[in-house]
Amino acid sequence: MKKYAIFLIIVLATMAMGIAAQTSIPDSLRKYYPPYSHNYEFYNNMRNQEIALMSLKDGIDRGDWATIEKWSLSLSFLNQRANAMVPEWKDYERDRTYVELLKIINSNDSANRDIGQVSTLYNAVVVSCDSCHTVNLANTKRVFYSNFVDKNTTILSNYNKQVYTYKSYMDFVNSNLKGMVVASLSNNWRSSAQKFNAFFSSYEQLEETCASCHSDQASIDRFFGKSYLRQKARIQLDISKRLSDNLSYDVRSFEDNYCQSCHNTHRWTDPALFDRK
Repeated sequence: MKKYAIFLIIVLATMAMGIAAQTSIPDSLRKYYPPYSHNYEFYNNMRNQEIALMSLKDGIDRGDWATIEKWSLSLSFLNQRANAMVPEWKDYERDRTYVELLKIINSNDSANRDIGQVSTLYNAVVVSCDSCHTVNLANTKRVFYSNFVDKNTTILSNYNKQVYTYKSYMDFVNSNLKGMVVASLSNNWRSSAQKFNAFFSSYEQLEETCASCHSDQASIDRFFGKSYLRQKARIQLDISKRLSDNLSYDVRSFEDNYCQSCHNTHRWTDPALFDRK
């Protein structure tokens, strides 16, 4: 009996250590989430990096060195800022990759400007991002987010009639929202208009999912009412008049007022969670 008691204690201790490891996040990250900050600075930095990565990929695909240079510099700056904010997560090979990338774009010798090499470095950055997310993203969500939707829930898209899991559907929504801006930066306004249609059709379909909980008229008006329609019309006008700067501003405003409002609401805000070691 004593052996079994000792064995049980060891098992419970191991489980406790596993749970602690799962919920452990750097102390530096806590500063950028409630209750200590409501500005979500680290999250916004990641959001900016995502746009910069998409724009860099667009430049690589088109062989546009001006675009490659602009967004390589932007990514390098955002990476340095992220390292300063959460230094515990800086050891993911991104620094070395960005140094190599900047060497290429700063070269005055056109022979050294190898688009294939840039593409290889871009892929290395993506792998680095994925490796960090694989280790850290789930732990961050456990502490800061409350997931009220089963990730395996399926949605039949009204836009393209494809069936998505909830997660893949949100990825599709996000890629089209940011894709509107990325396409405009390369002056591909036809693609921007297509992504506008895909995004807003998909966003408006979310009313069906959200209404399963948020059935009151005030919630529906908040996210799909007159203010929403005005914001949508502004973005459509930006695309029709080919106003790239205005589009970037209005899409960011939409993210802050609608997308981020939802995502930031579904978070853990119990201060006890911020005191876990």
